[in-house]
Amino acid sequence: MTSELYQTQLNVILSGSLDLLESHLGADHLIGQGKVPLLNVAAKMGHHEAICVLATRWTNETDDYGRTALMHACLQGDLESAKLLLCQRGRVNHGGQTALIYAAYTNALEIIKLLISEEEGRVCSQGKTALMVAAMQDHPEAVTLLLCEAGIQGPDGTTALMLARSKAVVDMLLGSEGRLYRNDGFTPLMSAACRNLPTVIEALLEQVPDLLRLSTRSKRTALMFAAEMGSTRCMELLLGEVGMQDDLGRTALMFAMKTGCSSSIDLLLDSECSLCDNAGRYASSYTSSIQKKVLVGVRVGGDVDSDGITTLMHAAQLDDLSAVRMVFETQKGMQDINGDTALIHACRNHSLSVISLLSNDPELSKSNKDGHTAILVCALNGFTEAIPYLLKELPLHSDNLWDIALCEGHVDTSVALLDAFLQEVRFSPEMLHTFTVGLYARCAEIAEEYAYIKEGETPLLIWDALVGSVVDLDDYIDGSLYNALSTCSRHASLQTCCICLELEVGVIFLPCHHFACCETCATTIVKACPVCRRQVEDLLVPVLWGDQSASALTSLLSSALQSSGTSAARLSPQHNRDSYSELSFDGSLINSTISDASCLSNF
Repeated sequence: MTSELYQTQLNVILSGSLDLLESHLGADHLIGQGKVPLLNVAAKMGHHEAICVLATRWTNETDDYGRTALMHACLQGDLESAKLLLCQRGRVNHGGQTALIYAAYTNALEIIKLLISEEEGRVCSQGKTALMVAAMQDHPEAVTLLLCEAGIQGPDGTTALMLARSKAVVDMLLGSEGRLYRNDGFTPLMSAACRNLPTVIEALLEQVPDLLRLSTRSKRTALMFAAEMGSTRCMELLLGEVGMQDDLGRTALMFAMKTGCSSSIDLLLDSECSLCDNAGRYASSYTSSIQKKVLVGVRVGGDVDSDGITTLMHAAQLDDLSAVRMVFETQKGMQDINGDTALIHACRNHSLSVISLLSNDPELSKSNKDGHTAILVCALNGFTEAIPYLLKELPLHSDNLWDIALCEGHVDTSVALLDAFLQEVRFSPEMLHTFTVGLYARCAEIAEEYAYIKEGETPLLIWDALVGSVVDLDDYIDGSLYNALSTCSRHASLQTCCICLELEVGVIFLPCHHFACCETCATTIVKACPVCRRQVEDLLVPVLWGDQSASALTSLLSSALQSSGTSAARLSPQHNRDSYSELSFDGSLINSTISDASCLSNF
């Protein structure tokens, strides 16, 4: 049949004109791929007259899925069309489905009665009978008509009872299928648990109580299936299976932990938290949730996951002080695979209340495999509030932690670390001398660098504030001087060594105070200052240096001012800012705790 003729006949059927249909029927009825047989179209439309005409010529044609016109009539629930097409009984589509299965699917009761004698007992390629389909669709009336198929199992052992969705259907099938199981041991009770059908579970347990505590070939129980689905109501009905483990040693709690349903976990926590799988793992290993790991860990006295992270560490991450206290004694000295302690985990997660507790134990003041201690982690992460609790770790570091914090952009943390250092460590006169000269050289460099640009007035004003006039403590408190220095420092970069042209300058030449060479070149090559050619008498490496050292510098000045007990102090240069000579400090500014303060009055 040509496409034009097929389209004409199809249009005639759609128009409902029987006379036109008979006049346009051809001798052949060849259906190309994608074209629905005309008889199927008539069945779908319920065009009984067209069915009568077409059925006299073509009854063996199917659509691309192998469906007959009778199957389409069953899908429509059209009894009259089905009667006209009974000649197609017994045929199956490409999936092995019969017209009876289609009738069961649509709950076409009269058509079921019409076809059951011819098509009962057939199992499609998906392993289902018409009874199974009716049970799955929850059609109790259709199930009643198809009970002749009860007891038939699919290739894997599936029964209609395993697919039932309501108590009414369960009651009809229990007698014949209640003790039929799938080939792998899967029971109707497990099927109901998987599909979250508590009413079906109640009906099954009421009439066949020995279904409880049965397991599959892999020893999985109905409770485990319910836990895996997060079906808390079903789990409540199946608590008689608590404590059972599958062939891998897994419990229902472990499946619940994997799903993450909190109500399911709470239901099983007390009864199964102490059970381990075959690999020796508790239920906490089956979840990525830190909260749930702690929930199980505290009940078993402390657990360790595959990364070596303990319950104490997880509790520290959450700042859960109660959980920390419960496992502290058993896990306080442990480190994970990276060498991190619980204290380091607490610092990394800003868990202040836990830090206040853990910092008192010397066993936790350890460094990890990268050499990081808790206070260094705080410096790297900008956790200023924890610094007072970790001061005992300051002597463990040869590097200046405030510089590290500055490099990470954590200005407040840097200031706190420097203040802590000033309070905890006694300065020698030599150390303060080095710092002062470094401060002078840095200020000179900033002023010189900005001298030829429009914005250069800002650093020159800072220079005046630092070394040319009275400095009020209020300037430090309101942050104006600090902000100005920080702005300059962000834009000023250290110059490159004038000798090797590779490394940054890092040495101050004395007595000229020029800053032009790296430490390597200065100690091995230079005999005279490359800037002024003056003989080098000594070399000085600044205590504090770097693009962001302004906060540390102002912090030290602020500490000195506060220690002096006065609201103002004078920093007076021996020469003006244009000569950039030597810098003097008034000894009254120095904290009285620094030994030999009197010797610092002149440098």
